[in-house]
Amino acid sequence: MASVAMIAAIIVGEYDAAALVVFMMSVGEWLEDLTVARSNNALRELASLVLATVTVRRDASETVIPIDEVMLDDVVLVKTVERMAEVLGRPRYDPHGAPIPTRGLEIPAKAGLCLNEIRSGQRGILRQVPDDDPELLRYLGDTGLIPGARFEVVEFTPFDELHKIQVDGQPEPVVLGPKLTHAIYVELET
Repeated sequence: MASVAMIAAIIVGEYDAAALVVFMMSVGEWLEDLTVARSNNALRELASLVLATVTVRRDASETVIPIDEVMLDDVVLVKTVERMAEVLGRPRYDPHGAPIPTRGLEIPAKAGLCLNEIRSGQRGILRQVPDDDPELLRYLGDTGLIPGARFEVVEFTPFDELHKIQVDGQPEPVVLGPKLTHAIYVELET
């Protein structure tokens, strides 16, 4: 279709239009190549997460063997949670900052303070955000309020408990009300 448009533009003497079609096709091909390259890289990274060993049950006992030694009649035990923990490096907190129990069902301590306890001029590190509302999570992500983000309370109004927060790396401060500041956990910077 683009070739037809280019030929038609040349026939009627619209050389600028023909050049524009060629340029747009070249940019389109470059973007397609870039997308394919990024997809291939993502697939390689995903493939690197596959574990090299599996647990099988043979003769009523569990054995860990290399994945290429699995035989057709082996019963492979899929320990999804354990595998995920191993691949992810046994994190103590989920992506939203909530503690993850250990194998022994011990729960790490929650981050120190609610954001509503922080006042003007104090700096902190965001440690946990509420994760039960996808729209809220998108909003927090867009404003840079994600676990690990450093921030400063630039203004606090005591009568309505509004916090004006400047997140490091964000162009504009964000104002949060008490409903949200009571649900976000932070650690004070010293």
